[in-house]
Amino acid sequence: PSATTVITQDQIRRSGLLHLPDILRRIPGVDVASPTGSPSEVNSRGVNIEQLSPRTLVLVDGRTVFINAHGFTPWEEIPLLLEDIERIEVVRGPVEALYGSPALSGLINIITKHPRSINRTEISQVYGTKHTRYVSLLQGYTINEHLAYKLSGGWKEWDNFEGVGSGVGRGTDQDGIDMAVFNGALSYQLDEETEVKLSSGLTNGDYDALFGPGLGIANIESRDEFVKLDFSH
Repeated sequence: PSATTVITQDQIRRSGLLHLPDILRRIPGVDVASPTGSPSEVNSRGVNIEQLSPRTLVLVDGRTVFINAHGFTPWEEIPLLLEDIERIEVVRGPVEALYGSPALSGLINIITKHPRSINRTEISQVYGTKHTRYVSLLQGYTINEHLAYKLSGGWKEWDNFEGVGSGVGRGTDQDGIDMAVFNGALSYQLDEETEVKLSSGLTNGDYDALFGPGLGIANIESRDEFVKLDFSH
């Protein structure tokens, strides 16, 4: 009963955008707030946006990236490169009864490419204003009828409020985001209906965050990692 939008890899590539929340900003009914040059909050259906908003459930290949201890989704820390995304499914509206907390304003389901769907090596480099640097490598290969792998790695960096001399912007001459990203997956096909897949990812770096009025901008050193085993039949 909810409105659903699907964003494909081709649409992501043609947009020229480097930040995942900026891609979601283009969807009708999705609200994105960017109080600094790096962290963003994403909600939909007019639900009030605030710092560290716990109202949207975000999944990557079925794995939640919501941090329960802090009550927010760290978009900058997700171990994911845009080139590795197969599609993004966005469900707008209150679907918490179907998908669980915190899907009060909606669900964002990010599906990455399967190792068998790549069979090539992609290298991307982007440079621009605001000290923007984005470098990525994606490689996938099917070794035989049973085994396939996927590797991706990259680095993203851009400035925040560089040059602001007073107020909450004081001391923000460091990068708004400076993050290394690595990802990998190994798939073993037992037969036509059975597969075992081992995947892992890592982000390591820092970014600026505005925690609230009068608190100013703080630089956060971050390291996020995961290991996931999937069995499907």
